[in-house]
Amino acid sequence: MGNKWAAFRVNIHSQQSDGVKLGSNCVLKDSFIHDFTPSRGSHADAGQMQTGVHNLTVTHNTILMGRSKADNAALMFSPDLGPSGVGPVDISDNLLGGGGITLRIVDGNDGQFHQSGYSVSGNRFVPDALYQEVRVGEPLRAFTHWADNRLTRQRD
Repeated sequence: MGNKWAAFRVNIHSQQSDGVKLGSNCVLKDSFIHDFTPSRGSHADAGQMQTGVHNLTVTHNTILMGRSKADNAALMFSPDLGPSGVGPVDISDNLLGGGGITLRIVDGNDGQFHQSGYSVSGNRFVPDALYQEVRVGEPLRAFTHWADNRLTRQRD
């Protein structure tokens, strides 16, 4: 949680709320985040960014949320608490599934705060989100790169 941390090959499961809080100068790599058991009334995110950040890397993870209304997102990027951030934010080579919206990249506090410097590439999406696999609510200029992201097979 917070800034200045690195997690490699961690197995996070059975959480009743959020998994990891993604901040500045953080790396989440080669990890498995899955099988949350959200408590009633929660909206759990496996990985959640709530402030503007710089130097964030989320790469080569398997993040599979459930499909209940309490399973919000596999990855949620929204700088609701401010300030705006300039990145870079690298989201690459992950297998992502489930949640209401699997990958959500939106502005914060109803448009008051924004994150820029997103690079989103090589991600695979299991098409089992409750509503949709990806939702982007930041302008195109917030992205430096978007390539080779696609749907994959249903999970077994």
